[in-house]
Amino acid sequence: MESEVPIVTFRLPKELNKQLAARAERSGITKHALARSFVVRELDSTYIREMITNLAAIEDEITALRRSVARGIEAILQNVTELDEQAIREWVNQKLLGRIDSSAEVVEPSDLPTGKGNES
Repeated sequence: MESEVPIVTFRLPKELNKQLAARAERSGITKHALARSFVVRELDSTYIREMITNLAAIEDEITALRRSVARGIEAILQNVTELDEQAIREWVNQKLLGRIDSSAEVVEPSDLPTGKGNES
């Protein structure tokens, strides 16, 4: 009859086995339970580290995308408004990039700089 939960066995060098047994005794559990907890904790922490690494990569990609969008909007605004380049850059930095390390500010159409032939 096969166990529903797979069984894992492994050998330890004598010195490590002694250390494991001593720690287990101090903790009031068997050395088998302690070894199992070490393996489970390591595997779980590896998974968590991988997820954090993946999340950091996604955040980097989103930041790069936001910067690219900001550059594109800056170029468009230079062609459709009478504002000088520095004013446009300041607006883009404030509205689109100023909060890049926290949640993005929603830009409403009324927030856009006044354009050529689009005076408000």
